[in-house]
Formats: sequence, structure tokens, C-alpha cells
Amino acid sequence: QGQQEVSFSDVSAGDWFYGEVAKATAAGYLTGYKDNTVRPKQWITREEVAVLLCRLSKLNTDGSNAPASSFLDAADISSWANPGIATAVQYRLMNGYPDGTFRPQDFATRAEALVALDKVFWYINPVLITPM
Repeated sequence: QGQQEVSFSDVSAGDWFYGEVAKATAAGYLTGYKDNTVRPKQWITREEVAVLLCRLSKLNTDGSNAPASSFLDAADISSWANPGIATAVQYRLMNGYPDGTFRPQDFATRAEALVALDKVFWYINPVLITPM
């Protein structure tokens, strides 16, 4: 099985992350920016994480934006990310903060990323645990 070519201008075949970018692109959850980059060495924002999680989980983001609009900082959410944030919150892949904000432009912490990925893992591969 051959590996899909990566056509982003900021990803080269010799990059340590090339294979993962190729897989993510082929799977459809990594699409890149309008300038044909993925900016792999930049930090990722919480709104970008929300959108990636929904794509990875294959969740329909065409529904209501209501959960995203309920945050006190809803005006800070990029229009392209609003459906993803709403869906990520609806499916409890991500949450807002106790002060009622989502902080979409903040960078995701390692802890936030780990918790979100764990939730996606369990959403994609639910495991029924039964007593022995």
C-alpha cells in the first residue's frame, strides 16, 4: 500500500512528520490553509483542535451553532470554526472554561489535547467493559 503524496508547500518528504501528514490528509481530517500550508511547526489553537477532532471523529458539523454561541467570548470564534466548536462541545469532546468562555484563539495545552484525543478515541472505538 503506497503512501499518499503531500502537496503542502511547508512539508517535505524528509520531515519527521511527513507520513502522519500524508495519513491525515488522505483520511480527510487535515486540509491545510488557503495558502497551501499546514504550518506543522506552529502552535495549534483551541478552535483548530475542535475542528480537527470533529473531522477525525467523522462528526456532522452542519447542525446548530448554539453551543458555540453560548460562550461569553463567542465573538472571538472564527466563522469557519463555529460549527466544529459547537459539535465538539455537543459531543463533549471539548468544554469551555468555568468562567463561561471557550478561548478559541488560545493555544491548546498538552493536557487539553490529551483529554480531547482520549475522548475521540472512546467515541470512535467504544469499549464495553463487563465485570468478570
